[in-house]
Amino acid sequence: MIEFRINAKSMEELASQLRVKASKLQDYADEFVAAALAEAKRVAQTIVPVRTGMLRASIDYEFMGRGRWSFSAGMPYAGFVEYGTSKMAARPYMRPALERFVTIVETEMDKYIIDRLVGD
Repeated sequence: MIEFRINAKSMEELASQLRVKASKLQDYADEFVAAALAEAKRVAQTIVPVRTGMLRASIDYEFMGRGRWSFSAGMPYAGFVEYGTSKMAARPYMRPALERFVTIVETEMDKYIIDRLVGD
């Protein structure tokens, strides 16, 4: 059970305090996603096949605005390596990284956010 206290003398003050908590909730979620994507980037860069290092160097994530993130490999041939072609077997590196990201989110995000909210 989650428990935190809000002391408000009026409905307006209560509404204001709840808006602050909601805003902090999104901030905490974005903090957590940034850390989880950093781990996904590390995983992808560890397992991506390397010939020149350009594909590995192009793997990155970007904050696109509250609650919006991008995780990609920026080389034009990135999809061919990930999914393969008729002449080359797939060598997935983004999918395993995203699977790690999903595992982190599913197992750790709620505790992180609750700890941050309760600690305010």
